[in-house]
Amino acid sequence: MKASYTSQMENKPIYVRSYDNERKAFRRVLELPDAVFLELEAALKSLVYQYSTTDYENRFVTGAAVELLVKCLLELAFTHVDSVGGSTKGIDLSSADLRFSVKAQFGTLSDIRLRNIMGSANAGSTSTLGEWSEATVMLIPNVGLVYGDPESSILQAGLYWAKDALIMRKSAVLEYIQLNPDYVRPLEVPQNDGVVRQVASTSVVATLLADPQYPLLQKAFMRRRSIDSRIGRLAELEQLLARGTIDQEKFAQLKEQALRD
Repeated sequence: MKASYTSQMENKPIYVRSYDNERKAFRRVLELPDAVFLELEAALKSLVYQYSTTDYENRFVTGAAVELLVKCLLELAFTHVDSVGGSTKGIDLSSADLRFSVKAQFGTLSDIRLRNIMGSANAGSTSTLGEWSEATVMLIPNVGLVYGDPESSILQAGLYWAKDALIMRKSAVLEYIQLNPDYVRPLEVPQNDGVVRQVASTSVVATLLADPQYPLLQKAFMRRRSIDSRIGRLAELEQLLARGTIDQEKFAQLKEQALRD
């Protein structure tokens, strides 16, 4: 794999740092037992099922959750990193000698948004030279975990500026994956089914109000949550019916049950 990177970018630009440490760390992750990745697949499935990325609020939360799951993989591979995505632009996981960005998609693969530039001095720029500077772990639909960094000429060639972000073309990602299988860990990446079962803030407030010092707020919250849960279940059944997953008879049966519960 190292030779592959070398052939892709023989003359490394002066702005590109060495990514040897990140590559070694990812290779250690790839050596983890299958049981670890089975747990990861189950955790991702549960995450996307519970917190559908159809809801805008959930998109931020699931993104942060994936960062923490990748951190778990690194820790199991005896590589300590801190989660810094909430405080450091462009970097999600970091240590003294490692810096990773983490990106995830839970639908059909599309161009990957690497960095937002809303309100940035880069707005209106056309050159991508030196703009992507961090090793990136990508969770790719129908592929799995993929490592890439700015020393790949294929990925560099796939960069472009959108109105408010630095983007990497999916065609470049797919070409890179084909040529660099040693930096890919196949996984079953769950598909977002579009059903919003809960939003993250609801879980936060539920935890907060579990404290017995908030009896009145908790009572109001649980009453509203019960109603929202019923509405959410009915919406889910309607989508299942529209997709043909259940027939009209089954829909009526489950709808009656949801209204009764």
